[in-house]
Amino acid sequence: MDKHKTGFSVLKIKYSFQLRVSLLRPTYQSRTYRKFKSIHPESHREIIRFYDENEQSILKLDFEEYFDLLVAYVNALFVIGKYRQHLLMVDLVIEYTIQRNIFSYNGQDLFFEMLTCKGLSHLHTYDYVKAENIFKQLIRIKPEEEDSVKYLEKSIRVAGDRIQHWSRAISIGMLFLAAIVIGVEILLIRPFYEMHVWYFELGRTLLFIFACMAMAGGEWLHWYRSRKKAGHFLRQVKARKNNTPA
Repeated sequence: MDKHKTGFSVLKIKYSFQLRVSLLRPTYQSRTYRKFKSIHPESHREIIRFYDENEQSILKLDFEEYFDLLVAYVNALFVIGKYRQHLLMVDLVIEYTIQRNIFSYNGQDLFFEMLTCKGLSHLHTYDYVKAENIFKQLIRIKPEEEDSVKYLEKSIRVAGDRIQHWSRAISIGMLFLAAIVIGVEILLIRPFYEMHVWYFELGRTLLFIFACMAMAGGEWLHWYRSRKKAGHFLRQVKARKNNTPA
């Protein structure tokens, strides 16, 4: 498949569908398809095994049967955590939903669901920039979908920022310094300068407290900024739709 026709190029297509089309099941069902339908829908590993073992036969099926197997296979890859394999296949489903006008599938908005899973797969494979871009696109499509905002917030949060990195570095530095103070106290101060022990006890205690405060403060501030950034983006999208200032 031409890589220029898949991937994030599908995100550029305006998602303003008015028609909802469901796939029609053919009257005749092939032997391969009947075997597939005998597998329990929750047996995800069995679905993956069946698809991998019968891929050549599946590719020769009528489109309706082939697409049904393809969607089940892609969903199974996502559910059991094979995120990199999922990313290799999910664009194919997204492309078909656009080419074939498959806007409703088994009662679901297939385009939106597949795009959500794609964003989550990027999140699980530590590609936070792509995940963030997809969740922003999902919010533009459906601002009322709360999960998309939560996923955007998470992708921003797990990516980290300068404040979080600095707070962690400062905290680790203080803990390392506290360890040095403890070593000096045990090896030098207690045996020879016992009258000064309490200074070192106070010093290492304060270093430990400040280290914990720096870590907790940095994490909280980063969480707050991530939440605020996601909320601000949502307000911007809603404002554009309503033609009002954010």
